[in-house]
Amino acid sequence: GMIVAFGDIEANIGQQNIVQAAASGIRVALLTTAFGLIVGIPAYMAFNYFTGLINDFVLQVESSAAELIEVVSLRLTLDKENS
Repeated sequence: GMIVAFGDIEANIGQQNIVQAAASGIRVALLTTAFGLIVGIPAYMAFNYFTGLINDFVLQVESSAAELIEVVSLRLTLDKENS
């Protein structure tokens, strides 16, 4: 986009209006930016959503693991005391 625009300006210096020479390249650059944002913003939102789901799952697993360790430790302690 912008590379084409500046290339057109350089190639057409003195031959035509510089704005005319740059317009198509700038148009391509703006369209590319718009389409990039159209794709990028929803992708970023989806990434954050799924990252949140994964973080919640990890917290649940950690909590369950801590609870399991506590129960097993208590059970082992009680078994030692009873034997």
